[in-house]
Amino acid sequence: TRMRDVIPARPTNLMRVAWLKETVRPTKASPIAEAGQKPLTDATVAADFEDVKKIAVLLRASDEILSDEQELAGFLKGELAARVIEEENLQVLFGSGTGNDLNGLTTQAAAWDISLLTASDGYEYIDIVSGALQQIEAADEPVLSPFVVLHPSDFRKITRTKDSTGRYVYGDPGAGLPRQLRRKQLPVPAAG
Repeated sequence: TRMRDVIPARPTNLMRVAWLKETVRPTKASPIAEAGQKPLTDATVAADFEDVKKIAVLLRASDEILSDEQELAGFLKGELAARVIEEENLQVLFGSGTGNDLNGLTTQAAAWDISLLTASDGYEYIDIVSGALQQIEAADEPVLSPFVVLHPSDFRKITRTKDSTGRYVYGDPGAGLPRQLRRKQLPVPAAG
C-alpha cells in the first residue's frame, strides 16, 4: 500500500505543478430567509507550486538474469517496485523539502499540542490519535478524507487494547469480524 493511496493525487506531465491555496478561510455560510440577501464572501488564495520529483532505482543485470525473462519480470514488478514504494512513502512522510527530497507531511505539520491530553488520567495510543484529530478539527482544517499513519507496532498495541474485563476494545483479533480501527499496511523501511 502506498501513502499516495490516501492522499488525493492526479497524474501530470509537467515538470512543476501549481495549485491554489487558501490563505484566509472564507466566512461560513449562514441561514437566510426565503428570497433574502445571501452573504458574500471572498476567497483569499495564493498560488503555490512544487517541482515534480523522481524516485527511482536501477538494476545492473547480468547475462544470466537477462536470460530468465519471467523471473526478471517478477523481480522488477515485485522487489524493485517495492523499494521505490518504500522510498516514496518515506518521502511523503518525512522528506526534507530540500534538493530532490519531497516536502514531507511531518515537515509541514503543526507542532503536536500535548495539552489536549489529560496526563492525570493516563492515556493510551488511541488517546494520542484522537488528540491529533481534535487538533486538526480545532484548527478548522478542511479534510476531505482524514487518515492517520501509525507505525505497525503502535497499530498492534492499539488493537490489543482490552477493557477492565479483558475484552478487546476494537474487536477480537481472532473473531474474523470487521475491526473498528481500519488500516492499510505500508512497507516498513529496513533498519540501518
